Amino acid sequence: MGAFVRWWRVPGRGLALALLAVAYLLLPFDLKSTSFLDTRVAIMLGFLLFAAVDPGNLPPRAKRLAGVALTLLFAVRMTVVAQAWTEHRRDLADLRSVIGAVPPGASVYMTNVPPDEAPAYWASGPRNRLLSNGLRAEYHMPALLFIERGAFWPLLFANPAQQSILLRPPYDRLAREAHDIPPHAALKTHPHIGSADLRDFDYALMLEAGADPDLAHFVPGCLTLLSRTDFAALFRVRRDAASC
Repeated sequence: MGAFVRWWRVPGRGLALALLAVAYLLLPFDLKSTSFLDTRVAIMLGFLLFAAVDPGNLPPRAKRLAGVALTLLFAVRMTVVAQAWTEHRRDLADLRSVIGAVPPGASVYMTNVPPDEAPAYWASGPRNRLLSNGLRAEYHMPALLFIERGAFWPLLFANPAQQSILLRPPYDRLAREAHDIPPHAALKTHPHIGSADLRDFDYALMLEAGADPDLAHFVPGCLTLLSRTDFAALFRVRRDAASC
């Protein structure tokens, strides 16, 4: 509307904006092992749109109102971000307290309680765990197992096309087959239907542990609960147990 009544203009950059808008509509989410491809274009489009607009003909009063509105919007956004980082700090402290018992060299399987299993828990939980588009923001926090504890985490980024990391046997097999271990709900009733087995690991880490009403009896024939918080729980794998 502002461009139509000549309040502002986009000098010489309209074609770039149009091309980026079309690219956002056409690009896939994943391409050649790279995710969020369309989202990256949308972010670029937002920055270019902000930088390209020239409000030279905007009335003085409208300029002041726009400045106040943008300042308030920025303040609200920074407040939301600060709250999310504060919540993230609590989750980080919980995770570190739980994985503190993991010795160097151990292998740790990870499971979690996703939003479709516990919608009420996720709806009332901290907002830092979900992005505004619904994507989870805590899924890779267990990488601290590798960084701080020197333990093996099967979801470590080790794609030869993207990272200069090469997994050696038997960790390459564990990383490949861990994706086939049943998720949290299925583990309760069918812990052995995956191509890898829980007893291939030393420990199991559960995210969103507060959503499980009976952690002490989670796969009781194979796992022993060691420590827990609302965010995470650590189990020892009873590798020698007959039921495991």
